[in-house]
Parts: sequence; C-alpha cells; structure tokens
Amino acid sequence: MKTFTVLLITAFLALTSLGGSFEPYRPNGWYYITSGAQDSLSAAPIVTTKDFVSISLDSFMSERTGEMVYQIAGRVNDRSIKIWADATEQSIGKHIGFVCNNKVVCNPLVNARIESGNFSISSTEAAEMKALYKEIQEEILNAEINREHDQAWEDARKVRESITDSTFLKTKR
Repeated sequence: MKTFTVLLITAFLALTSLGGSFEPYRPNGWYYITSGAQDSLSAAPIVTTKDFVSISLDSFMSERTGEMVYQIAGRVNDRSIKIWADATEQSIGKHIGFVCNNKVVCNPLVNARIESGNFSISSTEAAEMKALYKEIQEEILNAEINREHDQAWEDARKVRESITDSTFLKTKR
C-alpha cells in the first residue's frame, strides 16, 4: 500500500511539474484563428487532412522577397466543399490556420469565398514543406483505404442481409 501511495504521489508531482499548460491534440487540418493571435485556434477544425483528395508540391521565386517559396496546393473532397466554401466566406478579411502536429504551419488571410474546394499551404522552408507533403499524402492514402474498407464491410453486410435460407436450398443439388 505504501508503494502504491508513493507511486501515486510521484505521478501527480511529475504531471504537475510539466507546467500545467497542456496543448490539446488537434487533428492536422485547417482551423479558424479566433483572434488576431496565431495561437488562438478554434477547438474544432474546418476540415482535416482526411478530407483532402489531392495535393501537389511546387515551388516558385517570390517577386516580392526574392526567396524560394514552397507551396502545397490541394483540394478537399466533394463532401467537404460546401463546408470549406462556407468557412472561407465566414473568414473573409480574417486569417485561418493550417495546423500540422499541433503547429500552425501557415495562416493566410482569406480574401474571398472559395467554392472550388482548393487551398494552398506555403512556406520558405523547403525541408519542412517536403516532410509536410509526405505526411499529408500518407494521411490522404490512409483515409482512402479506410473509406474503401468501410465500403467493403457495408457491401458485405448488404449481401449477408440478402441471403436467406432458401438461397442455400436453391443452390443445393
């Protein structure tokens, strides 16, 4: 009993010594920035990387700064296009943020409603953008595999429901 009490107290002290400022886990995706500060994000995402259907990575020289800018251009799936369009309309004149691994990667100013479902994430950090591109690609692939898996189970359930005892009796000879 003493050992348990000591372990419990040690665990409590370890947790409280971490500063008490635990950041909530946020799925990778786009979020409203709720005030002018970059770290003031909405609790729920607008869309997550699981809602993305395609992305591409490109680079260009910024005419304004003369720096290379790396850009991930993408599109949300058909189910999320209206959500994205409404969110961008609501955010005109405000910033939204793309979060990856609990870090705001970019926070562009929204100028118009985006009805196409398109988006872009940009940065001057080449290595960071290449790693981000790979991570998002993997999440898109995993989401697609999960959708196919769910569809296969749904199809199997429908087939199972359509099978009756008489189905088997008719096939026996």
